[in-house]
Amino acid sequence: MSPGLIVCSPLGLEAWAVRRGLGDAGQVRRTGYGPARAADEARRLRDGAFGQLAVAGVGGGIAAGVGLGDLVVGTEVSRLGSAGSVRCLSAPLLVGELRRAGLRATAGKIVTVDHLFRRGQRERLVSEGAAAVDMESAMLLDAA
Repeated sequence: MSPGLIVCSPLGLEAWAVRRGLGDAGQVRRTGYGPARAADEARRLRDGAFGQLAVAGVGGGIAAGVGLGDLVVGTEVSRLGSAGSVRCLSAPLLVGELRRAGLRATAGKIVTVDHLFRRGQRERLVSEGAAAVDMESAMLLDAA
């Protein structure tokens, strides 16, 4: 029988925090930092079975109004320079639940970059609708 929910968290501290909040409601996988490790984990995920896949970790909030500690739920996740993306139509519903739980949350586009984010890229990505950047989500969601 396949697990229902798998949550991928790149760093150990992120995975610990997700496990603490998730309890027995799903499986948490520590995937490793960066695009290469995320792509390796996506290959392993494709060989298995799961019901739902989520990615939870720390990213860089770049849109106005996204502050330190805010949660950004991806309405869309794409790679920098790629036309393809993964959309999450239920993101606004999840944001509503997180807010009802007392957390600061917003829905928005997440762009996965292959290097630490550079200052000059921020304005361009914000003008394209990005709310946050990270280094793993798009590769991990390839498994979905």
